[in-house]
Amino acid sequence: MIESVDRKGRAMDAMEKFFIERTRKHIGRVQDFVESACEFYPALADDLRERGRVHDSSKFMIPERKYYIILTWMYKSGQVGKEFKISDSDRKHMNDITFHHCKNNPHHPEAWDKNLTKNPINPNVREKRDIIANATAMDDLSILEMVCDWSAMSVENGEKSGPRKWADDSIAGRWKFSKHQQGLIYESIDLLWS
Repeated sequence: MIESVDRKGRAMDAMEKFFIERTRKHIGRVQDFVESACEFYPALADDLRERGRVHDSSKFMIPERKYYIILTWMYKSGQVGKEFKISDSDRKHMNDITFHHCKNNPHHPEAWDKNLTKNPINPNVREKRDIIANATAMDDLSILEMVCDWSAMSVENGEKSGPRKWADDSIAGRWKFSKHQQGLIYESIDLLWS
């Protein structure tokens, strides 16, 4: 079903339209948190703003776009209690594309683990990881962008307390960080959510 036309006159279906709107809103929220983080970390401000400018832009390009459209619609359907059937093939591709995104965007800890070549995403429970990624090489700039990303997701999900619970639940079970990195993560969460 064709519901709208984009700026270049191409027809967009509801799934694609929702993906574009939702992803742009997410990027805008990340950029808002980036501006706040720049106040607390002025030495990284210029680089952090540039990261905010290009945040998640790979989702709009091949090979990620098609499967992020499906993935975004899947989450939307689940939030409103509608069943959205996905073929096993599309589910596998969604997981592979998510891994591609994580390996190619430095605000994801997986991008920093040179030995991580197998997709750690559990195909049955996407939030669970079968392998812990070693993120100890992740730089401070990327950690701050990551926390801004987590913060934007907290707003989208209506979590009034911010991403602290996500950090508590994920740091040990998904990613390995150094003490310095963990300190920066929690410090920046506290600053952005105070």
